[in-house]
Amino acid sequence: MTRLALIALLILPGCSLAPFGDKVQAGLVTAIETGTQDRRAYNDTKAETLLTLPCDISIGDFYRIHNTVKQKALNMLCSGLEPEEAAPALVIGAPLP
Repeated sequence: MTRLALIALLILPGCSLAPFGDKVQAGLVTAIETGTQDRRAYNDTKAETLLTLPCDISIGDFYRIHNTVKQKALNMLCSGLEPEEAAPALVIGAPLP
């Protein structure tokens, strides 16, 4: 019964014979577009937040990562620079210049 009522609610507004059918359909379209825009804005904000979270690690944590590919990826993500533009990596235990 509930499914039948839901189907009727979706089909009847599109029918020109239903009372206020055009206004109901316009309201449905507006609600769908608004929901889509809100979802996009939420996803954009979430993506920006998730991209900044890896940059919130300490320098010690960064150098304890034993995978150089991950270090380079973090360096590029957090600095916004390509690997060849970035400052040379620090080597622990290397003499200072």
